Amino acid sequence: MKKQLTLALVLCGLFAQAQYFQHWYNRSIVPGAQSQETFNDGIRTRSNFSGGNPNNWFNIGYGQSEVLGAISPFMGTETRFVRVHKSGAPVNVNIGTSFADANTTMYHNSRGLGICEINNAAGNGGYVAVGEVSTNFNTGSTVPGDHDGLFYKLNGAGTATSRFRFDVIGRADVFTDVYASRLVPNTYYVCGFSRSTTDMYCIVMSVSSTGVVNWFNTYWLDPTASATSPFNSHCRANALVEDINTGNIVVVGSIMDPNSTITGRDGLVFTLNAAGGLLCATSHHVFIDDSYEDVIQKSNGMFAAAGYVGDGTTVPATFYGIWLTELTPFCGPMATARYLQGPFTATNPGQCKGFSIIERQNTGGAFEYYIAGPNKAIGGDIATITKINAVPGLPPVAWYGYMGQSGAFESGYAVDYSQAANTKPGLVLFTNTNAPAATFGANDSYMMKSYFNGATCIFNCNPQPPVVQAIPLAIANCSDSVNNIYKRNALVALNSPYTFGVICTQNNIACGSNAKLTDLAEEVMLDIYPNPASDLANLQLFVENEAQYIIEAVDITGRTTLLSDSYLPAGEQAVALDISNLSKGVYSILVRGNGKVKAVKLVVQ
Repeated sequence: MKKQLTLALVLCGLFAQAQYFQHWYNRSIVPGAQSQETFNDGIRTRSNFSGGNPNNWFNIGYGQSEVLGAISPFMGTETRFVRVHKSGAPVNVNIGTSFADANTTMYHNSRGLGICEINNAAGNGGYVAVGEVSTNFNTGSTVPGDHDGLFYKLNGAGTATSRFRFDVIGRADVFTDVYASRLVPNTYYVCGFSRSTTDMYCIVMSVSSTGVVNWFNTYWLDPTASATSPFNSHCRANALVEDINTGNIVVVGSIMDPNSTITGRDGLVFTLNAAGGLLCATSHHVFIDDSYEDVIQKSNGMFAAAGYVGDGTTVPATFYGIWLTELTPFCGPMATARYLQGPFTATNPGQCKGFSIIERQNTGGAFEYYIAGPNKAIGGDIATITKINAVPGLPPVAWYGYMGQSGAFESGYAVDYSQAANTKPGLVLFTNTNAPAATFGANDSYMMKSYFNGATCIFNCNPQPPVVQAIPLAIANCSDSVNNIYKRNALVALNSPYTFGVICTQNNIACGSNAKLTDLAEEVMLDIYPNPASDLANLQLFVENEAQYIIEAVDITGRTTLLSDSYLPAGEQAVALDISNLSKGVYSILVRGNGKVKAVKLVVQ
């Protein structure tokens, strides 16, 4: 029998004005040495917050720092972890971590490439992080094949526990991304690649937060392999996401096939079941140098992959544009792919790439993508966010550019967002900067929060929309060879101190002379937590005027379930919703009232 709705209203005090900020972060080292660093990934937390209070959500930056100059036997490249309060202050944790094999002081070089949250009811589950460890000639450490995949668990203070490196039979191995399952408790999916001098395999594994492996597979995918043509391709997995409706895993990356008549790299898409079985695999060809770098599941249950394509021109250099393809759950495009060209000059046609993608529903109810990556045409290397309609055929929206970069870490980008009254909505960008140069002109890790219209305290807020055109895809099915041989070795860890600097921070944001442009309504968006949820979810919203409000859950087929039809007073509210009667899946939670509609996505598990 359907349960009666439990509705609790808690009138909340107005939260303090959150700031929009830009910070740099750098290794604390002696004069004469310097560090070259970047965030390769980053998240706005949705499960971890201080004191169990969602007002204290964090921004998490994760990446690497290369210390230049041998000032200690432990120096080299180490992972970076930064935890910042949602307002930009305080910076709670700011450390680097080096890893060594147990019972030794010969620390490896290490890079952090992907991070996700551990969800628990207390809001302090910590994080799972992945990357690579490699041979460090300064310390004398050696790693099989020169690289192994790095996997470890972090607590909220950034201390590394359950630390391991993974080796595929002496090859060079790297873990590129990690994703927390929403359907299987304490399960994390990790992808990457394993290479030799003649080939490259994709890696995908299912693992617990403490490093207990459920399954570990390498996938050698080849579009031209046959009984008479041996496997010889180079394939790489860059990102993955779980299908909330089926439990399958969609993986994207790139593939290069020496036997193909098509030269260069192509995009790679393959789908696994929850046990690691390959369901399908395809390569997607556009021009001569194509790669998928990130993938998300859309609100409608389909998928979107972002990356870049290079057209092979040589004047002034190979022209790259952002590549965006909507995908079905089984490896195929659901619409013609799109090619995005950002701002450019008359002498430089632009070098745009996409390394991170998110989807968001705006205050008008429309879905939009935000894609982060570099653009090399305007004043050197610029960190950019491209905003585009999620529905193919609709006009593009805008392009935003921020701090200058040296190009040392072209792929170091991540973008996330906060969309709630108690966190102050906006985009969070994680990358690197050398402007202003904080230490000797080397790149520093960089975190920035902006409005959804791109405005922040220092910016190149260019409303010029990207040029978008449809591009046809040549699609080929891939044969596969699967193996599950690997070794896992325990590691020890050593933390290092870091510092940071405030580039700018202010509450009154200006983009030109208009403080908030068209996004004033973003201040009254809503959020829901925990997310995913099973029985009870808390809806956080701002009611502008007291009125009758309807709260509904809409599934991916468009079917609507009424959750509440109640009179709500004005002000900030916390509404407890009984969702135990909803089936597992992705829902849009709609709030209708006072002539307006607001929405937020919820995963029911």
